[in-house]
Amino acid sequence: DIADRDDRIHDRVAPLPRHVLVRPAQSPQVVGVVRQREVVLREGAGDAEPGLAIGRQDGGHLDPEEWLCAQLPTRDGGYIVGLRAGLHRFDPKRGTFDLLCAVEPDATHNRLNDGYVDADGYLWFGSMDDNEAEPTGALYQLTKDGCVRRDAPYVITNGPCVCNHNRTLYHTDTLKKEIYAFAKSRDGELSAKRLFVTIDEGYPDGPLVDSTGTVWTGL
Repeated sequence: DIADRDDRIHDRVAPLPRHVLVRPAQSPQVVGVVRQREVVLREGAGDAEPGLAIGRQDGGHLDPEEWLCAQLPTRDGGYIVGLRAGLHRFDPKRGTFDLLCAVEPDATHNRLNDGYVDADGYLWFGSMDDNEAEPTGALYQLTKDGCVRRDAPYVITNGPCVCNHNRTLYHTDTLKKEIYAFAKSRDGELSAKRLFVTIDEGYPDGPLVDSTGTVWTGL
């Protein structure tokens, strides 16, 4: 664990904006059932590394179609999910995916990766090169006006997460083995980017902050 503490205390938390999500969370495990058992969400994607994939089920055979990168709950009981084509609204009752934002329509080799919801209700997420070679990824925020690019470039983004007082955001550059810290305003403007830590052994995955303000990351 890597500690980064801030003694500032905010006496109130602003109400969640109506346009985004329900609570702070890393992408949770997917709950399963979708429309007429035709579309299912499952762990793994063929021979790819373990993760979550979307596919169609036909006679018990699952043919993966697209990588599911992040899934966050919305106030209406649905989800916002990150797919290769962009952010989608998923209705678990109808089993439908409706495009919300085509994040990088021209970057056909990119996909979305981790997502996180801060205490103001904003969704933060990253994109990455699916070949894990080119610095074509970026850090984004979903706002009422659409997806806003907040930092770039990255080959593989991971995280982000936000500290307890909601004014420091942490984000990982996995291939560089670095976690950065940013000052974050209430509306999501980022400033004062600094190197928080360099990982000597292994490659850092998405970080989390616990109730004591300690930053944790998987390797």
